[in-house]
Amino acid sequence: DKLFTKAGDLLMELSGSTTDPIKGSTYYEEAKREWSQALRENSRCLPAHEKLIEEQYKWAAFAPGAAAWTQLEESARKLIEVDPQYANGYAYFAAAHMALVMTKSPTGGVDRASLPSVDEDLQKAISMDPSSSMPVILRARLLQVEADLKTDEDKLPQEAQKLNGEAIAVLKAYLAKNPY
Repeated sequence: DKLFTKAGDLLMELSGSTTDPIKGSTYYEEAKREWSQALRENSRCLPAHEKLIEEQYKWAAFAPGAAAWTQLEESARKLIEVDPQYANGYAYFAAAHMALVMTKSPTGGVDRASLPSVDEDLQKAISMDPSSSMPVILRARLLQVEADLKTDEDKLPQEAQKLNGEAIAVLKAYLAKNPY
């Protein structure tokens, strides 16, 4: 598994260093295949899991769709099983979960019933790695979505303002702890 992981790493470096887009794409796909082979050799190979899930996240963010986010969610779940202490596993799971919840309702809107579980996922990711910005930003976005839903319903405008305030507070608290 170490050999396949190292080969994947080298191919990824080649993909970024070539000026030929066809070669770059080929190296990129070969890198992912090598990391996948490392996982076939050893399903608990954390470096290969980490590399693949990072690429899956980039792909899902670049070309969002239910299939990409579902694949990321499944990979994050497997990564969490392999290493429950790997905080990014929870962050990627929360990101995928949030993206899926935002489009899973039968009417194509937000699946409101799942918002509390997304918040739990995000808070777990934040508690495991308070210096990671991704779950903090996603949680602030979630609070803003909840505020927008309340505003759209024209119900509880004070609660909507409170949620927007919480979103800002979450970001300010993160920045206070993690100055750039």
